[in-house]
Amino acid sequence: SGHHYHTPFHGMPTESSALALGDAPVAQWTGLPVAYSGTLLNGDSVQWSAADAEGVHVLSIMGSWCPNCMDEHRLILRLLDRFPDLHIHTLAFERGLDREGGLSAALDRLERYAQHMGLDQYADRWTLQLVGPASKAVAQSALPFLDRVVSFPTTIVVGPNQEAPWIHTGFNGPAMGPAYDAEVARFAAAISGSSGSR
Repeated sequence: SGHHYHTPFHGMPTESSALALGDAPVAQWTGLPVAYSGTLLNGDSVQWSAADAEGVHVLSIMGSWCPNCMDEHRLILRLLDRFPDLHIHTLAFERGLDREGGLSAALDRLERYAQHMGLDQYADRWTLQLVGPASKAVAQSALPFLDRVVSFPTTIVVGPNQEAPWIHTGFNGPAMGPAYDAEVARFAAAISGSSGSR
């Protein structure tokens, strides 16, 4: 990890009957309303509930420090033109909030993230808000409609034709080849109204 820290790690072959990656834990809906509260980049408080929303909404639980989150946002950017009623909510969990000036620094970092990624071009359809510190336990506590947050990113799609939200844990980026192609298809299907959980 840079020049300041190192640690050895070891691996062992597993039996073919061992837990497959596809069987890894995933977040599930608790049945509670899909809603959140946070702080917008301008410092204003925001509260949102799917019950009051129209159209299709994607909630992306992420951190600006997370490369897989960046890959997921690049995919979602590609889908915005295909789905004109799509709205994106970035729910950021950032490091350093416990430091002096941490809130202001986190909001500045998210502003730079939005500009770097081109999210600010879609200000009418893409909102970024700081929800809490970078912790899966804090994320689950802040978003009780999930039974747990297994990884960043975790993505939720809610729309008018769904009985339950579509929830996706983790993300396979472009370097994963066919697995990324499957992600593109999964996201497009979820947004266009198909439901499922993975």
